[in-house]
Amino acid sequence: MAGFAGFMLTIILMFLPETLRSIVGNGSILPSPRHQSVLTLLTKRKSILIDEIPKYGSLERKPEIKVFATIRLIAHKDTACSLLYYALFFASYAITQV
Repeated sequence: MAGFAGFMLTIILMFLPETLRSIVGNGSILPSPRHQSVLTLLTKRKSILIDEIPKYGSLERKPEIKVFATIRLIAHKDTACSLLYYALFFASYAITQV
């Protein structure tokens, strides 16, 4: 299982480009090298065409990190029921593993 996870992480890092709009806008802005995939770094364009003027107005604000937003999800009735069910299921599974 860990081997498959490592393989998938390698595939993602090698081939998938950055798509966060606060970094690349609508795709016209080239991200910094730390946000580029390995494939993009290896096949980087040597020259930029004159028509391709980056549209910096398309950048969005950086998303806020809300640490306790997930805890507020417990207040929803359906989420609380699901969590309680799976917590009891996991507890009973862990107890039987003697």
